[in-house]
Amino acid sequence: MPSSLPRRTFGAFLGRQNVIKDDLLLLGLDTNHGFAKVAVENSEVAKRRTRLEQRRARLKQWAQSAGKREAQASRRRERLRTTYNAQSRELYRELTAYQFTLEEQNLPEYVFRQKLKERKAEIDAELEPLRIKEWQAYDQCNAEFRKQERYCLRAAGGASHMRRFGGTGAKHV
Repeated sequence: MPSSLPRRTFGAFLGRQNVIKDDLLLLGLDTNHGFAKVAVENSEVAKRRTRLEQRRARLKQWAQSAGKREAQASRRRERLRTTYNAQSRELYRELTAYQFTLEEQNLPEYVFRQKLKERKAEIDAELEPLRIKEWQAYDQCNAEFRKQERYCLRAAGGASHMRRFGGTGAKHV
């Protein structure tokens, strides 16, 4: 009987020790202590630092991708804009020529205006798809820029958390 007493006591101590460790974890006092002169890293802080570093790297990558997409959309918009302007100049030049031919025909004023209006509506309908594509590229360019800006701000915000937890966060991305 006396030999079983230390086993029960020691087992009870281990059970209480785990309860105490769980309580310390809830309080945020779960540091790892050592007896050597070497500093022991807090495992919870290390995990959090690792997660923040991974998040920051991912945000940097996303920001670079958004920057590339923004530049691509900007080039596409510029190309569409020059195409739209060239085609618009050409079609309105034709409209002016059409107006001169109508004037030479000495048509009544209301017929002249009606024919001119019809031709202008045809030209506008022909240009509309290009205009829509240009504005879509413009909107995409702005959306990608806003994404890039948001990712950079989040990555910079993560850097302040990293400095707080012992990381080497940069101030700017």
